[in-house]
Amino acid sequence: MKKRILLIISLLVICQNWCMAEICHISATGEYTMSDLESQEFAETQAFKYAKQMAVEKAGVYLKNDITLHNYTVTDDRLNMIYSELIYIDDKKVSKEITASDDLHIIVTIQATLDTEMVMKELKKPDEILRDAQEEYYRTVGYEKTIEKENENLKIYVEQNKNADMAKVTKRMKEIENMEASIRLIKDLPTLLDIGKYNIDGSYYVNCTNKAIELNPKNTQAYFKLASYYILNKQYGLAITELNKAVFIDDQYGLAFNYRGICYQRIGRMKESIRDHTKALELDPNNAHAYVMRSQAYRIVNRLDDALKDGEKAIQIRPKYAEAYNAKAAALLEMGKYNEALSWSNQALNLKYKYPFGLYTRTRIYFNLKKYDLAFEDIKMLCELEPNNKYYKEFYNTILKLKGGNDSLWVRDL
Repeated sequence: MKKRILLIISLLVICQNWCMAEICHISATGEYTMSDLESQEFAETQAFKYAKQMAVEKAGVYLKNDITLHNYTVTDDRLNMIYSELIYIDDKKVSKEITASDDLHIIVTIQATLDTEMVMKELKKPDEILRDAQEEYYRTVGYEKTIEKENENLKIYVEQNKNADMAKVTKRMKEIENMEASIRLIKDLPTLLDIGKYNIDGSYYVNCTNKAIELNPKNTQAYFKLASYYILNKQYGLAITELNKAVFIDDQYGLAFNYRGICYQRIGRMKESIRDHTKALELDPNNAHAYVMRSQAYRIVNRLDDALKDGEKAIQIRPKYAEAYNAKAAALLEMGKYNEALSWSNQALNLKYKYPFGLYTRTRIYFNLKKYDLAFEDIKMLCELEPNNKYYKEFYNTILKLKGGNDSLWVRDL
């Protein structure tokens, strides 16, 4: 290659940035100088990415005082994840110029907005709610850094090897561009925790993930997001198929093991569920959610001591995690230790009011203690939260008969 490849990452923020009311307005510019190996589309994508990175950083500066004022204790990584998810690109302009060394220089300027009220709402969520989203965010960041490194290594190789096989170099560059396009396709698709918030077009979601896989069959996040969609639709067999592919490619993908364990549990395969949650915990011993899910599987197969230990471990890791307290309460319930179970169940519901699984556990505890009036109050609330759950309505009617009353919720009304 005759020309020296120049990479300029110039992240310039225009001074017309301002915040009014709950909306933060940001202008940001990203620049990228294209090499002979790269396509213009790839160069524009890189410049846009740098512009968005700068917009995210600028958002952090704007909101720093608000976050301090509200006494939120939060890491910069978590803040960047939230800003990246919530920032909205209103306008994008692309300009081009030729450098002194005759390279094409791409400049992307974006106008973006950020709803600060939404940021504050995200910050109020417990850490465990954002845990999975954070893990995927870190994985994406790592994946993008890998792509950048591959790109740079290829450029260095060509510079240092004047007789390089350009056909092979061009092929590799296309593979790198496909990797970039693959991650870009699925990056902004919501994960399992967020899909339910949006009116997702199922065919669009599936098409995006399948196209990402076509571009890069080793994109484990594409398999995971496709599995997330199947889990939401209770298609657990299809989800397991996609998660199988993800963990085959990357046997260190703890989140994929954890979610596959959940799927196995949903279809009654407890041995496989326990195996996968155990693997997830080997990869991340501080995953309280994996302990809770394994506790549930242990309880189903009557390994109650193990179920209790996992619930206690989850509490130790996350002392404000309602699901952990409920896991311990449920294990004690199965052991017949109703009063002790009630104490832990109350703690779960104190942490998370109107928590369906917590209400169900406490309903069962009251039922076994023959406190039917209290059981009735909990099952009534549970039916209000999940009015289409046939089992809850049947349980409601059973308790109603035992306590005396005629306010039946007939199953035939479903």
